[in-house]
Amino acid sequence: CLCDLTTPALELVQGGGNFCDGGSLNLSVRNTNPDAGDLTYTWVGPSGFFFQETIAAGDTSSVSIAVLGENNEGDFSVSAVNAQGCASSPVSIPVTVNPAPQASAVTGGGDYCAGAEVILSASNTTSGINQITYTWSGPGVNFTNTVAGNEPMSVTIPTVSLANEGAFTLTYASDAGCSGQPVQASLNVEPTPEISGLGGGGNFCEGSSTVLTATSVVPGINSVTYTWTGPNGFFFTNTTDGDGPFSVPLTNMDATFEGTYILTLTTPAGCVAGPQSVGIDINTIPQISAISPSGSFCEGVNLLLTAQNVVPGTGDIIYTWTGPNGFIFSDTASELGPFVAPLNDLPLNGSGTYMLVLTTAGGCQSSPQSTTISVDPQPIAADLSPNGDVCLGSDVILSATNSAATTGFVTYIWTGPNFFFSAIGDSDGPYEATISA
Repeated sequence: CLCDLTTPALELVQGGGNFCDGGSLNLSVRNTNPDAGDLTYTWVGPSGFFFQETIAAGDTSSVSIAVLGENNEGDFSVSAVNAQGCASSPVSIPVTVNPAPQASAVTGGGDYCAGAEVILSASNTTSGINQITYTWSGPGVNFTNTVAGNEPMSVTIPTVSLANEGAFTLTYASDAGCSGQPVQASLNVEPTPEISGLGGGGNFCEGSSTVLTATSVVPGINSVTYTWTGPNGFFFTNTTDGDGPFSVPLTNMDATFEGTYILTLTTPAGCVAGPQSVGIDINTIPQISAISPSGSFCEGVNLLLTAQNVVPGTGDIIYTWTGPNGFIFSDTASELGPFVAPLNDLPLNGSGTYMLVLTTAGGCQSSPQSTTISVDPQPIAADLSPNGDVCLGSDVILSATNSAATTGFVTYIWTGPNFFFSAIGDSDGPYEATISA
């Protein structure tokens, strides 16, 4: 039979397997019987695919599909027949078309402040994909992960910085090796100020002043609007250079200023630093009252300087008395006093002004208050006369002087035997009395 010698025999040159949706397909076979003569090849496949060509016995027959779809999945069959009607056995070529992933629009791109969290994400919109391996790449980021086909393809930048500014690209492929079209997102990162050098808080006395202040050390910020808030509705805002200082004065402070003051910084791009806080404590100032004694006192007496504080809530007080000739006395007493200092055996040079100052544990000091003491010398009787015998029946004049200096007028009285009392005298001397016969 003629066909025994001329029947074409086909072998696969390029054939089927797994392909991706959207990819291309090339199939080819060739005849291995050189005696077959010219051959007419007939290709058939899924979705009505049909192709026919006549070529020489030694040529290769090929078909192509430029863009594969799911409708191209199935078996492609090819056979050849020569002019004598001798036909080859058909060759079946199975083709599997796997779905290719396709990313949705990326979320998370745009403008950010340095320090913010950024999440770039896209989702696969193609069904029928079990797993996807994806990679995000961009400034400072190279992140690869594998997720289920219906899970987001995300990357998190916990604290974005200026170094992350730029374009980010998402590449991805299914577990069947089918890649989708890359997608991109861009980040614009604005500098965020950082509060440093926060100061001006602490413990203060009533009537004191302070300046709350801070700075920022972040470059690239032209201006900052800063806001201080505090107790009793306190509010202050201002705009200044990007590095500060961010200051507000507090003057003549009283108890209403006590509390926490909070600072926030905001750039024109809306990047916020803070809040950070500083505390103000106001300590009350003691006020001296009932200071005593004052006036004239005799040399050698014992006195007790004393005073009180009329302002409650100061806590224990350190008090100091100072006076003439280097006198100083210091001690601690409860907040309302009394604040006492002994003046024992008052000396003649103890005359003068005695001043008291009260100081709280917080260093708050009262206005000084003073009292004036005058020390008078004790008179000293001297030059007493007569001293001896006198004639009975004669008058006797008793006389004495004062040997103490600067005593001025002295009140005196003479007493003696048989209940003798002179009249009370008042003189600067001599101090006389008459005993009549």
